[in-house]
Amino acid sequence: MTGAQEQKSVLRPSPPAVEDQADSADKVHFPGLNGLRFIAAFSVLLYHVEAFKSMALLPTWISMKLWQSLGPYGVVCFFTLSGFLITYLLLVERDRIGTIRVRKFYLRRILRIWPLYYLVVLLGFLALPLASSILVHPQAQLSGNLLERLPLFIFFLPNLAWIVYGIIPFAGPLWSVGVEEQFYLLWPILLRLLGRRTVFGILLVIVVMVSLQFALPMLGAAFSSGPVISRDWQIAMGFFWTLKLECMAAGALAAYALHGNFRRILAFLHHPLTQIGALALIIASLGLGLRYRQFDNLVWGTAFAVLILNLASNPRSLIKLRGRVLDYLGRISFGIYVYHSFVIAGLLLILRNLMPTEGFLFNFTLYSSATLLTILIAGLSHRYYESPFLRLKARYMVVASASESPR
Repeated sequence: MTGAQEQKSVLRPSPPAVEDQADSADKVHFPGLNGLRFIAAFSVLLYHVEAFKSMALLPTWISMKLWQSLGPYGVVCFFTLSGFLITYLLLVERDRIGTIRVRKFYLRRILRIWPLYYLVVLLGFLALPLASSILVHPQAQLSGNLLERLPLFIFFLPNLAWIVYGIIPFAGPLWSVGVEEQFYLLWPILLRLLGRRTVFGILLVIVVMVSLQFALPMLGAAFSSGPVISRDWQIAMGFFWTLKLECMAAGALAAYALHGNFRRILAFLHHPLTQIGALALIIASLGLGLRYRQFDNLVWGTAFAVLILNLASNPRSLIKLRGRVLDYLGRISFGIYVYHSFVIAGLLLILRNLMPTEGFLFNFTLYSSATLLTILIAGLSHRYYESPFLRLKARYMVVASASESPR
């Protein structure tokens, strides 16, 4: 996808086609998803402004429930978007050509993600030693041998690196990209094998993930020699916690309902009261920092799935996130997500020497500058670095999408 295009909203899959090629005149387009994608990335940026202020031992608002929730909820929104859009496109692909071209799917994901991912890994590890003068909080893992952590990032296990080594500034946000790559590795194969039993497979994923949320702590305690759970079990449970497949599965269920045009289910999910309930849950959870224990991912994912479904397919959606600006910002949201940490750290390094580090002026300057500079860098990256790979990616499309995937 190299530019925004005016396309009609596709609420049902197109009739099966003989050709194994994307038809540029019949793109799957979901209005509003790019806008939501930007809001998710922006919420992570806001969260990390306060996180970096904390790591720099500057006055911070990170203790506020809202700020503690912005980052986690933004990432959950990304995961749910991935589950929705990827599942819908794969289901349409299976309808059109009778199968899912797994190899082409992998090539599309590689061309979309790998160039920017590996660039940020390189920049992140190069910048880490230079950040020691500002990121002085113990949570900023700048000590030790950084190279021993690098293989986990190279092989798309940044979420495991997070659990084993702690927060790694600059490269840290890539943990969620690693989770999505792990999801992409398995999901097209699963849908291809399940065939018409797709919904049962998606529900099974939810049941297994929630069950393991309960079972793993008990197993860890049972197999540890003492009252404290062993380090290996802590790592295993932490890695499992990062996967959040329930969020992807919630989005996948919404995609399945839309693709199958299940009218009664869609009527319920499109109903204004259902929308109000989902929005109220998201707002209350954000503002009050509500948690749902082992059901966190499922509850959050379900609420976002309702929001995503209505933005994508309901002309009477209570929220509409459309317009050229939001569409553009959504298309560069991957860059916003991965570049903002560099911008925030650089600004803190400069601004702390120019003005007092508390009060309105400092925070207004920091937030506005971080937002504008990140958008500028992400836009330049999208145009001059990512676009050639995206044009190449289009060659491997079976179902063309005017809504680029969340990552």
